[in-house]
Amino acid sequence: MSDKKKILLTSVFRPYAAKNSKYNKDGDEEWLDYMASRISREPGPFIMSSYMSGTALTLMAANLDADVTVMGHPSMEEYIAELKKGPDFVGITFLIKGLGKLFPMIALARKHAPKAKVVIGGFGTMLHNLGNHGADYLCKGEGISFFRNLIGQNPADPVQQPDVINDVTLKSFRDYPYLPRARYAELTHGFGCPHKCEFCTTSAYFGYLHIPFAHGRAMYDTMVDIHDRTGVSYFYIYEEDMCLYKKSLDAWGGAIRDDPDRTLFWHCFSTVKSLTSWDLEELVAMGLTHVWIGIESIDSPFSKSVGRDNMSLFNDLHSLGITTSGSIMFGQDHQTPESLYRELDHAVDLYPSTFQASVLIPSDGTALRARLEAEGRLRKADFWDSDLYSEVIIHPAFQQGQLREAVFWAYDLFYKRTGPALHRLARHWITGAKRLKKSPNEGLRRRGAVLAERARVARTILLDTQSYLPTDEIRETVRETLGWIRDEVGAPTSAEEAQARLVKTIFDVDMAKREIYPPEPIEPNLKYRRWISGQELPARLIHAA
Repeated sequence: MSDKKKILLTSVFRPYAAKNSKYNKDGDEEWLDYMASRISREPGPFIMSSYMSGTALTLMAANLDADVTVMGHPSMEEYIAELKKGPDFVGITFLIKGLGKLFPMIALARKHAPKAKVVIGGFGTMLHNLGNHGADYLCKGEGISFFRNLIGQNPADPVQQPDVINDVTLKSFRDYPYLPRARYAELTHGFGCPHKCEFCTTSAYFGYLHIPFAHGRAMYDTMVDIHDRTGVSYFYIYEEDMCLYKKSLDAWGGAIRDDPDRTLFWHCFSTVKSLTSWDLEELVAMGLTHVWIGIESIDSPFSKSVGRDNMSLFNDLHSLGITTSGSIMFGQDHQTPESLYRELDHAVDLYPSTFQASVLIPSDGTALRARLEAEGRLRKADFWDSDLYSEVIIHPAFQQGQLREAVFWAYDLFYKRTGPALHRLARHWITGAKRLKKSPNEGLRRRGAVLAERARVARTILLDTQSYLPTDEIRETVRETLGWIRDEVGAPTSAEEAQARLVKTIFDVDMAKREIYPPEPIEPNLKYRRWISGQELPARLIHAA
C-alpha cells in the first residue's frame, strides 16, 4: 500500500455521442477521431482514422511523486467507483465543448470523495465565466509544475515522457486488426507559441510564451528508449512550431541523423517562416517525415507565413517524401464569398497530403475574441458550439450560416479534385523514395527505402478499389502512382494481390451497410493507467497495489 498522496486525473466522461446522453449534441463523438473528423474528412471508404489520446494527463502522472491514477474516457459509473477509493486530489481536464460535463463531475467528487481537493485544467479553463466553477483550484497552463507545487514536490525536478502509443488506419479497417495500420508514439517538446497569431488558442493559453519541456538530446534518448522497447519508430511531436527551435532540433535531430542502427521518423507542426530557415534535405536526414503547415489564407496576414512561396515549399517537401497537412480558415476579415474560391484553388494546387478547412474561431482568451467583442461581432453561442465548424463570428461579407456551409463545400470540392488522402500520402512517399535512393548519403537512402515500403503497403488498398475514386481523372493519377510504386518495389506478390481483393470486399460490404444502416457512433473504452512515484504499474498489478 502506497503512503503517497493519491491523485485521480481524468478526462470528462463518456458517452460522447448525443444518443442516450443529455450532455452532447449530434456528431460530438466524431471529434475523437482525429483523422476522420479533420484532416482526412472525406466521403467513401478511403477515410483514415486515428484516435489520439493526447499526453497531458499521462505526462503529469509520470512526473509526480504520488500515487496517480489516470482515467481516460470513463463512464460516470467508473468515475464514481474510483472516487470511492478516496483520492486526496481529483484533477479533471476539459475542453470548452466538455463544460456541460465538468459541473456534474465536480458535484460527484464532492459527494463520493468529500475530503478530496478538486483541480480543473485544460483549454476549457480559458472560459471567462468560470469564477463560480466550484473547484478548489483552477490550473491554467502547464500542469506538472502546478501539481508538484500542490503536493510539495520540487517543480524543477527532472521530467520524463511516458509511453503514449496509438495507431492510424482506415475507418473501415477498425474491426479488422490484421489489415494495415501504423503505430506511433506521442511526445511533447514544448508548450505555447511566440508568434502571437490573434486567433491561436494555444498561444494565448500559455501567455504567448514558449515553455520548453524536453529539449535537446533528451528527445532523442526518449525516442530510442521507446523504439527499443516497443518497436515504434514514428513519433508525433507536440510543439506549435518545431522548426523554430533550431538549437534543440540540431541536438536531437542530429543524433537521429547519425544513428547507424535505427531509422527514426517524426511528425510536427511548423510554419512557413521557420521552415524557410532550414535546408529541407537536412531535416529529412534528421527524421522529419510529416509537417502540418497552417496556410490559413492565400493573403495570410500572420507573421508566421512570411518566407518562402507556399507552392515552392510544398513542392520541395513532397519531392523529398515529406508528407504535409495544409490547413485554411474561412472568416478572416479580408475574405469574401468570391475570394474563398481563390483560397481553395490555392490549397488544391499545393496538393497537401492531408487537408483541413475550418471557420475562424474566436476562442475565449484570445486577442481575436477581445477584438470581436469590442466590435460587437460575436453571436451568442452555447458552449457546445466550440468546434472547427461552429460559426459564432459576425462577418460583414457573409450571411449567417454561409461560413459553415463554405467549409463543407471546401472539403467536398477538395476531395473531388484531389481524391483520397491515402493516395496523396502514397504518391508523396514514392516520390521521395525515387529521389532519396539516388542520394550519396547512406542514411537518406535508408529513409527512401522506408518510404518505398510505406507506398507498397498503401498499394494493397489502392490496387483493386479504384471504382470508389471520385473521377476518371483521379483514377488515372492513381494508376500513375501505382506504376511508380511498381517501378520501385516490383510487382505485387500473390499475397499482396490476395490482400487487395480482401480490401475490395471489405469496401463493398462497408458501403453496402451504409445504404441500409445508419452509422453507429464509435465510443472509446476506458483507458486506465496508474503510476507510483513516476513508475507505471503493469496492468496486472494496478488494482492490487
